[in-house]
Amino acid sequence: MSRAPIDYLYRKKNRARKRLARAYDERFRKLVPAPPDVVGVGVQKCGSSWWFELVRRHPGVWSPNYFKKDRHFFDELDGTAPDDLDVAAYHRLFARPAGTLAAEWTAEYLYDPWTPPLLARAAPNAKILVSLRDPVSRWVSGHAFERRRGVFGPGELEQEVFSRGLYADQLERLYESFEPARVLVLQYEQNVRDTAGQLRRTYEFLGLEPTWLPDEVDKRVNATTWDYPKIAEEERDELVERYRPQLARLERLLPDFDFSLWPSAR
Repeated sequence: MSRAPIDYLYRKKNRARKRLARAYDERFRKLVPAPPDVVGVGVQKCGSSWWFELVRRHPGVWSPNYFKKDRHFFDELDGTAPDDLDVAAYHRLFARPAGTLAAEWTAEYLYDPWTPPLLARAAPNAKILVSLRDPVSRWVSGHAFERRRGVFGPGELEQEVFSRGLYADQLERLYESFEPARVLVLQYEQNVRDTAGQLRRTYEFLGLEPTWLPDEVDKRVNATTWDYPKIAEEERDELVERYRPQLARLERLLPDFDFSLWPSAR
């Protein structure tokens, strides 16, 4: 092939690249950095991936494919004062067309005690979602999950998994930074029993059209694909006793919660 056709092809491809670059710039130039309107903060192994997917599928939520769950922005910011937080960096994660709603959900945010005040600084007007599950059932699921990950040693694993079920401690910290009226605490068991009703409740809380429902609302996201290990009755009874003080406080924090759906609270 002579040099002339090669140069022609090169120039043609280069022009195509420039057209694509201009189109890309034009598309994203209109995006506005802003805090998320909705932040799910917990809890691990309580159906948060499923519920986040249902929220982001609502037509009132701007959620392109790169808007992923589990941003983990605050995870490594222990010791950071709210005034020292790079708020603009957090807002850039949610750049979107003006007038649209954006959401994120990271289960660590409720668990890590330093996160609520930082989140309140970065997204003071956000509405907060929390999903809770019977703490003993969550312990079984969380224990199997963390064992498969292999991050913690035996002693660390037990403490890590148990601590994530200390819901009253975590909610009280959250309420120090966000008024309870800005927080919707969902119950995993209720979400399973009445998915459509609880989803409408969620949409209404977020200011979204509550009569719209996506297809396949019962389809789980990141559903567990392995069998949970069985725990001895004595171990289960011990967990129930250890969680009992938390549940007593939780009943005062959540007077409308249906604790009859939690075997460990009976």
